[in-house]
Amino acid sequence: NDPANPSELILIQATVLPSDINVSPSSVVKKVEKNKTGSSTLTINNTNAGKLFWNISIQTDVEEAPTIQVNRTVKKGNNGNQSLLSKASGKLSSFSQMSSAQAFEFTPGTFDTLMSSETYLTCLAVDPSTGLIYAQENNGYAFYKYDPSTDEWIQLEDCPIYSGNNGGAVVLNGKVYTTYTDGGGGGDKAFREKAFDAFGVAPASGMGVYDINSDTWTTMESRTYSGLIETFGGKLYLADTYLFVSYDPMTMQWDTLLHPGELNANFYSENTWGGLRYYNGYLYDLAGNGDTTFAKFNLATGVWTLLPVPPRGTVLGTAIDPVNHTFYAIGNYEDIGDSSLFAFNLNTEQWSVVGGLPFSYVDDLGMAYVPSGAYRGLYIIEGEAGYGFVRYNTAAGMGWLTASAYSGTINGNSSANVTLNFFPDTLDVGDYLANVFVTSNDEDEPLVTIPVTMQVRADATGPITGISFFQDKYLSQYIDVIATGNEPLNGPPVIKVTKPNTSQEMLTTVTVDAAKRVYYGHFKFDASGNYSFTVTSTDTASNSKDSVRTLAAVLAKAGSNATLASTDGVAIMKIADNTMKSDAYLTIAAEGVDAYSSEGIYSLSEAYTFGPLGMDLNASATITFDYSKLSGVDENHLTIYRRTENGLEMMKTTVNKVTKTATTTTMKMGKYQLFYNADVTSELEGALPKEFALFQNYPNPFNPTTTIRYALPRETKVVVTVYNILGQEVKTLVNEIQGGGVKSVLWDGKNNAGQAVSSGIYLYRIQTKEFTSTRKMLFVK
Repeated sequence: NDPANPSELILIQATVLPSDINVSPSSVVKKVEKNKTGSSTLTINNTNAGKLFWNISIQTDVEEAPTIQVNRTVKKGNNGNQSLLSKASGKLSSFSQMSSAQAFEFTPGTFDTLMSSETYLTCLAVDPSTGLIYAQENNGYAFYKYDPSTDEWIQLEDCPIYSGNNGGAVVLNGKVYTTYTDGGGGGDKAFREKAFDAFGVAPASGMGVYDINSDTWTTMESRTYSGLIETFGGKLYLADTYLFVSYDPMTMQWDTLLHPGELNANFYSENTWGGLRYYNGYLYDLAGNGDTTFAKFNLATGVWTLLPVPPRGTVLGTAIDPVNHTFYAIGNYEDIGDSSLFAFNLNTEQWSVVGGLPFSYVDDLGMAYVPSGAYRGLYIIEGEAGYGFVRYNTAAGMGWLTASAYSGTINGNSSANVTLNFFPDTLDVGDYLANVFVTSNDEDEPLVTIPVTMQVRADATGPITGISFFQDKYLSQYIDVIATGNEPLNGPPVIKVTKPNTSQEMLTTVTVDAAKRVYYGHFKFDASGNYSFTVTSTDTASNSKDSVRTLAAVLAKAGSNATLASTDGVAIMKIADNTMKSDAYLTIAAEGVDAYSSEGIYSLSEAYTFGPLGMDLNASATITFDYSKLSGVDENHLTIYRRTENGLEMMKTTVNKVTKTATTTTMKMGKYQLFYNADVTSELEGALPKEFALFQNYPNPFNPTTTIRYALPRETKVVVTVYNILGQEVKTLVNEIQGGGVKSVLWDGKNNAGQAVSSGIYLYRIQTKEFTSTRKMLFVK
C-alpha cells in the first residue's frame, strides 16, 4: 500500500550444489571361518558441497557385475513442461515360445505354520534392513507389519488407497511402495495409448507410499495397472500388460522401458497378476493370472529373453532366493484342488514342482523372501482365500551378505560407514561372489559397483601369538621378545619393533621349540620412550595375524631422578636420585587384565610388570596407580599387590581422593596390580583413620615374616598379641601408647623366647580401651 512504490521485483537465484561420491575400498575380500560370522566396513564419501543421497542393493553369487545403462532421450508432452524419458532401445532375443524344460533336482524344504492374519492379506514386502514383513489387506485399507522374531502381526496406519483385488509391494529407502491391479485407472489399451500420446502420462492406479519411521502414508501416481513391482539400484520397476517403466524416487523421474508385448502381442496378455523380481542383472517377469509367459529383461542391454514356462498357470505372488538361485511361484489354475509351489533354477533355467502348500486353495496371495538371520526363508500368505501364513525353510546358505544400512544422506564433504555382514552358516568351503551396488544422485557416477568375495574356510582364523619379554637385570639394555603360537605355524613368525622415533627394526627370529611353537628375537634399547613389538604369524592354512604388545623404557641413571609410566598412563614409577645403584634401562609393560577374584577381593587394573624382574633398588621407589582411568573403583577399599611365584603380596597403600591415585613404595622391580579388598580400609594420604581397624596380614600365608597393619583414629594404649590355635600366647608384638594413624608391626615367626614356631594357623589380636579384633594367619615352612 505504498503509493510511491506499490510493487518491487525481487530476483531470486538458487544454486544447486553438486555432490560427488567415492566408495572405499573399491573391492572387498573377506575370509570367514565356516559356521562363524565376519564383517567389513564400506566408507561412502561425499567429496563435494551438496547433499549426497545414496542407496545400497546387494547381488550375491555372480560371475561379473552387470553395467547398468539407460538411454536418456527426453520426450516432451503437449503442454511443453512435462518430460518423460523415451523407451530404452532394445530388442527381443530368442523370442519364441519355449516348452517347459526337464525338471531340475530339488531338495524339498519344510513348512512352519505361523500366526494367522486377522484378515485376507496380500502385497508382502520385506524390509532388508530389519527382516520385518509388511502387507496390505486384500480388497481393503488395513495395513500390517509382521515380526518373524515374535511371530506377531501388528496393525499399522490404514492405507489411504483401496487395494482392490490384489497388488504388490516393495521396500526402498525406509518406505513401502504399494501398487494395485484394481482401484483406479483404465485397462483399455487404446485409451491408455491415446492418453499417453496426448499428455505424456498414462492413467493408471494410484500407488501408496508408507514411511516406516513415521507410520504415515502419502500417495503418488503409479502409471501401471498391475501388482508387478520390484526395486533395484535405488529405483522402482513396474510392469503391466502394456507398460514397463522405472521410477527414481530421488529425481522423481519416470523412464519408459521396452515392453515385450510391443514386439509380439501374443505374449503377456495378462501381465498383472504374476511377479517381477530382480536377480543378477535381470528382471524376471512372470505374467500370472493363468498366462504362463515368463521372460527376463537384461538391465544392461535392454534385451528380453523368453524362458521356459512354468508347469501350469500361476497366481499373484513370486519370490527369489538369491543364494540358492531359485525363483518361486504358485500354481493352481489347471487344478484348483492342488495349489503347488514351483521352483525355477535361475542357473539351469529349469522348473521343478516342489509340492503342495499347506493351504487347500490359494489365489492372489502374497509371497516374500527374508534373506538372512535366524528367521530367513520363504513367507507365504494365503491371500484372498484365507488367513493362513507359513514359512518355507529352503536350503542352507541363504542371504550370506547383508548391510547395516541400505540408504542414507551425507552432508557436503562428509562420509558414512556401512558394515557388510557375512553369514557363511552351513555353506561349503569355497569362494562366494557378490556385488554391492551403491547408487546416488552423483550425476557423473550414479552407480558404483563394489565386488565382494567371501572366502569360506574350515580355518579362517589367524594364529594368536602370545608375546612376553625377558630383560636381563645385569645387562638391562637387552631384552628378548618371546613369541608363542597357539597353533602349528608354517614357519618362524616375523618380529618387528617400532621405536620411539618411529623407525622400525626387524629382528632375527630364533626357533626355540618348533613343536611347541616357541620363538624369540633379541633387541637392544637405544633411547627412552615407548616401543611397539609386532609379531606376524602364519598358520598351516595360510592365515596370518598380527599380535602387538607395547612397553615403555627409561634410562635411569645413578644419582638422578627418573619417571617410568605405562603407555596407557595408569601405572607410574618414580625414581629418586639415590634409588639406582648404577645406570640401567627400566621398563613397564601391561600384562593384560590378569583378572583375580576371591571372596572380598578382586583386581581392578591390569597387572603391570616393572622390569627388569628381580632387580633390587638401592632405595625405595614409588609406584602409583591413577584409578581415575579405571572403572568400578571403590576408593575406600584400595590396595596394591605384588604378584610373586607364591601368590599375592599386599603392599602398604595410601590413597589420595583428590588426585584419584593409590601409591605404594618398593625396593624391588616386579609385577604390581591394583585391587579392591573389602577387608582393607584405604589409608588416606595426610588424614587420620576415622575408626579402629585391624587389617589382614600380608603376605598370608607367609614364611618367615609377615606384616600386621592396624588403624588408630587417635592416641591410645595398644596391645598386639599372637596366639596359637589353642589360645595360648605366642608373642607380644606391641604393648605401648601410640598416636593416631595406620600402624604396622612385623612378626618374624618366633615366640617370646626367640624360638621359631612350627607351621600352622595362628591368631593375632589388637586390644585397646575401646576396640578389640582378632584375625587368622597361616605360617608355612
